[in-house]
Amino acid sequence: MRAGMKRGDAIRTGALVAGLALMGSALAGEVVEEGISSEYEQFDLVRVAGDLEHPWSVAFLPDGGYLVTERTGALKQVRDGEVSSVEGVPEVVARGQGGLLEVALHPDFAANHRVYFTYVTGDSDQSYTALGRGRLEDGALHDVEELFRQDRGGSNPGHFGSRLAWQADGTLLMTIGDRRQEDPAQDLSAHTGSLLRLTEDGEAPADNPFVDRDDAQPHIFAYGLRNSQGLGRR
Repeated sequence: MRAGMKRGDAIRTGALVAGLALMGSALAGEVVEEGISSEYEQFDLVRVAGDLEHPWSVAFLPDGGYLVTERTGALKQVRDGEVSSVEGVPEVVARGQGGLLEVALHPDFAANHRVYFTYVTGDSDQSYTALGRGRLEDGALHDVEELFRQDRGGSNPGHFGSRLAWQADGTLLMTIGDRRQEDPAQDLSAHTGSLLRLTEDGEAPADNPFVDRDDAQPHIFAYGLRNSQGLGRR
């Protein structure tokens, strides 16, 4: 743990680096520790990049590089150990647990170069979890647009979510935290504390479970959640 780093930050950074090491031995870097055993796997801890501030999410690029979000609002591209900034990211509210959060590539990224990301927007009094999209070319995001923003904001700086996962049917799952409030997560009329199922344009698919209810947000796929930080594909 380096000087000035909080324990939680060290865990996030370590998990990021360890995860990269598990993805394949082709990733070059400084071996920090070898032969680490877990309940399921044995792996080496390899430092592949440094000087990242509050790294939150990683998206692996087809050419071997990868994108890393920093909660402070920066998007970085890492290639062969070199870190560069990706321009074009919208301004975020970097406060508490909020900022630039998840990053995920469109399933057809090789053809359309589309990058999806979640972030906190608004201001310190009313902040919202949002979904954005841009086209990655020449180290920058182009044609950036906000596709979705949760319906209710809040001032609490915690539990924004947010994770993304593309599904086999082409829909996109997105988590939104409960903003440290219990009751709204049980309210179908609010996106707070829910799992959303969206089209690639941020709309509600016609076969969502609550799409025909007047008292419910049509984007909701599951509700009553706290601050989901894990998603998978099915």
